[in-house]
Amino acid sequence: QAYVTFGAYDVIAEINTDSQEDFDETVSFKIRRLTRVVSTMTLNVIGS
Repeated sequence: QAYVTFGAYDVIAEINTDSQEDFDETVSFKIRRLTRVVSTMTLNVIGS
Protein backbone atom coordinates (compact mmCIF):
# COMPACT_ATOMS: atom_id res chain seq x y z
CA GLN A 1 0.00 0.00 0.00
CA ALA A 2 1.11 3.55 -0.60
CA TYR A 3 -0.17 6.81 0.82
CA VAL A 4 0.35 10.29 -0.63
CA THR A 5 1.17 12.80 2.10
CA PHE A 6 1.79 16.51 2.57
CA GLY A 7 4.93 17.70 4.28
CA ALA A 8 8.45 16.33 4.46
CA TYR A 9 7.54 13.02 2.79
CA ASP A 10 5.65 12.70 -0.50
CA VAL A 11 4.72 9.02 -0.19
CA ILE A 12 4.61 6.48 2.61
CA ALA A 13 4.72 2.89 1.35
CA GLU A 14 3.81 -0.20 3.35
CA ILE A 15 5.66 -3.29 2.14
CA ASN A 16 5.01 -6.78 3.46
CA THR A 17 7.42 -9.57 2.51
CA ASP A 18 8.17 -13.09 3.69
CA SER A 19 11.80 -12.33 4.51
CA GLN A 20 14.21 -9.48 5.15
CA GLU A 21 16.02 -10.47 1.95
CA ASP A 22 12.83 -10.02 -0.10
CA PHE A 23 12.24 -6.67 1.60
CA ASP A 24 15.78 -5.46 0.87
CA GLU A 25 15.46 -6.55 -2.76
CA THR A 26 12.14 -4.74 -3.18
CA VAL A 27 13.48 -1.50 -1.73
CA SER A 28 16.90 -1.60 -3.38
CA PHE A 29 16.09 -2.94 -6.82
CA LYS A 30 12.52 -1.77 -7.40
CA ILE A 31 11.65 1.33 -5.40
CA ARG A 32 15.04 3.10 -5.31
CA ARG A 33 15.50 2.59 -9.06
CA LEU A 34 12.27 4.38 -9.98
CA THR A 35 13.06 7.46 -12.06
CA ARG A 36 11.57 10.09 -9.75
CA VAL A 37 12.69 8.58 -6.43
CA VAL A 38 15.39 10.86 -5.04
CA SER A 39 15.82 9.30 -1.60
CA THR A 40 14.21 6.79 0.73
CA MET A 41 13.96 6.24 4.47
CA THR A 42 13.30 2.73 5.72
CA LEU A 43 11.62 2.05 9.07
CA ASN A 44 11.05 -1.61 9.92
CA VAL A 45 8.21 -2.72 12.18
CA ILE A 46 9.50 -5.36 14.58
CA GLY A 47 6.12 -6.41 15.94
CA SER A 48 2.53 -5.30 16.00
